[in-house]
Amino acid sequence: MQFAAAGLATVWSGGAGARQQARTVRVRAGRTATLDQALPAGTLVSGAVRVDELLTYAQVLAFDATTGDLAGVADVGTGYALRLLPGQRVRLRCDCAYAPPVWHRHAADFDAATPVRVRRAPVVVDFDL
Repeated sequence: MQFAAAGLATVWSGGAGARQQARTVRVRAGRTATLDQALPAGTLVSGAVRVDELLTYAQVLAFDATTGDLAGVADVGTGYALRLLPGQRVRLRCDCAYAPPVWHRHAADFDAATPVRVRRAPVVVDFDL
């Protein structure tokens, strides 16, 4: 199971940063299962989003560099701020309402996007649209 909340790092069950490391949750037919999961603050990944035209609604999305699973989403103002777990490797994409998606370093697609290693220190990745 994946857990997310605004301003905190997204984690999988057991506090894992990747689906393959998630703790299995058993649910029996006709029964209820409860799983409490703490969400860590994580490491700040932020940057500016520069556009030539009028700024429209945009988001920066982080995807697990191996599985492609969504690892975080941030709304864009003049910039963005995501919280991710130290040790994660992600590929970042900026989605704008009136422009095609832009991968980090203007890569053609997910496979070509440069992975970003999240450490304990803040990370800055800017986008030029």
